[in-house]
Amino acid sequence: MYDDEDKSIKLKNNAENIIINSKGTGSVDVDLLNLQKLMNDDKIESTGVFKDIQKQIQEYNDDPKRRNLMRTAELRMKEETAVARKEGREEEQRNTVRVFKALKPDATVAEGLAWIKANTDVSLSDEEIKSILSKSN
Repeated sequence: MYDDEDKSIKLKNNAENIIINSKGTGSVDVDLLNLQKLMNDDKIESTGVFKDIQKQIQEYNDDPKRRNLMRTAELRMKEETAVARKEGREEEQRNTVRVFKALKPDATVAEGLAWIKANTDVSLSDEEIKSILSKSN
């Protein structure tokens, strides 16, 4: 285990970060060993706070309603992340079209559309590309 005795070291954001290597060995401290077991999903034999935490986790996992609630929340988070990524990719593609327009202001909409389709992997519809290209700066 690592013990930082140098109290003069401060993070710029005034936060306290703790990094725990749960794969380490060699500690004789029962609490640290039990924390390590908890993190690795190993069975904790002795009594104490980590045994209580492990018991609560198991009760939560064994309750079908709670498990379903957790799965629903996880699924909702994955869906929201997927939507955000899709929206980000679409905005990036619109920016690609805007950059082309800025670099080639005299190009016609048809020339711009042809160049973008031939040289990028933009998946916007032709109509959306034309709309962006035809807007005045």
